[in-house]
Formats: sequence, C-alpha cells, structure tokens
Amino acid sequence: MSTLKGSKFNARCNNKSVALCFIVMATLCLTVSISAFSQSRQTKSPLRLTSPNDSLQYTLGAYMGQWITANGFSVSNSELFLKGMNDVLGNKPTMVPAASIPAKLESYQKRLISSKSSQQESLLFANLRGKSGVGMLPSGIGYFVMTNGNGYRPTLTDSVLIHVKGFLPDGKLFEDTYAKNSALRGLPSTFIPGLREVLQIMPVGSTWRVFIPAALGYGANGVPGLIPPYSALIFEVELLNATRSR
Repeated sequence: MSTLKGSKFNARCNNKSVALCFIVMATLCLTVSISAFSQSRQTKSPLRLTSPNDSLQYTLGAYMGQWITANGFSVSNSELFLKGMNDVLGNKPTMVPAASIPAKLESYQKRLISSKSSQQESLLFANLRGKSGVGMLPSGIGYFVMTNGNGYRPTLTDSVLIHVKGFLPDGKLFEDTYAKNSALRGLPSTFIPGLREVLQIMPVGSTWRVFIPAALGYGANGVPGLIPPYSALIFEVELLNATRSR
C-alpha cells in the first residue's frame, strides 16, 4: 500500500514507541545489580569482560547509550542521570512521578523531531528561492519541470497513472514506484494535498520535481517508520496517463 494516498493510509503517530522502549529499558536495567552502579569512578586497571555477566552488564549500558543517541537525547547532567537510574534500581521514590516518565520522554522526543523537521523545511525552501527554473505556487509548493508533456491536465475526478520517487529533505528515499515496477493509479483527490494540487496542473507526459511543505504532506502525524512529523517532502512525479471521468 502506497504511503502517498492520504485517504487510504493510516498515518497516526506510533505513540507507544517511546513508552515501549522505556519499559524494555527499565526491565533490562532492573536485572542489573545496584553494586554495578556504586563502583568507584577511579579504576586502577582497564575494565575487561571476564565473564558472561560482565558482558551482560556492558551490553546493557551500551544498549541504553544506543537508545539515547538514536532517539535524539543526550546526557548533559550525568549526576542526575545516574541518580534517576539508581532510584529506579534501588526501588526508591523518583524525583518525578514514575508513571509520567514515558509520557515525558515521548513529549520531549516529539519536540526534538518537530524542531529538526521545521529547520530542514526552512532551509530547503530558502535554498529554492531564486533558483533557476524553480517555480513557486501560491500554496507554497515549489516545482521544477524535468520533462514537459503535451497532454491534458487531469481534474480531481479523473483517474491518473503516476510513477513517483519520494525523498525527505536530507535525501533519504522513502518511496520508489520505479524500483517496485508498480505505478500508482488513483484519483488526484485520494493523494496527499500537495500531490493533489500538482497533479491538476501537470500535463500528461510530464515529469516534475516538486517540493511540498509539511502542511500539505503528512503534517503532525508523519508516517511512522518512514516520514517524521512535520517533514517537508520532495517528489519526482511522472504523469504517465490520465483517464477522463465519465
């Protein structure tokens, strides 16, 4: 199922992702002995893995480091970070309500992602201004005509056949119907708003590169695992055919 058809794709955020990761982390951490966190910071000899339990302890720490980095977090206050760990491991009262921890992490992560996406969108469209061959629609969509067809322009109720490549602002490919050897067919009205608008002004036979603001793409929801919330989108769209509605 294509990610492009807005009316046929459930783009709800995966709100359980952070909570699930936190629960997994907490479960793993609770298997670690508190004494592992109370060792002296000054070690006379380099640490070595001399037993399966040593490997487990190191792996748990490495896992947490990977999770923190991969989710956009950082440890800026190691003293508070270790206190939070020790409070949980020691079954002590936490400085914030324990039940609120997953929601706090999820909220912070969403703010990080939204901020990054907004910055990328601003930079993308700033670079488009004044660029040779790039046009701008009143809605804020940018476009560059790669191949100019001479067919007619479809309406919202016509059936269209298109090939697309979809990219994030950082160049990451998230959709390629050429690679799948499967062009998309549907009414323009079934696609995301940005493509819906562009398809009505493209002549059949054209290939355009289009730059779509987040508000005309997947907005605050994004597509879990593919498109971050508030991400601008870049498409190469080839309008292969259009069938007039009866």
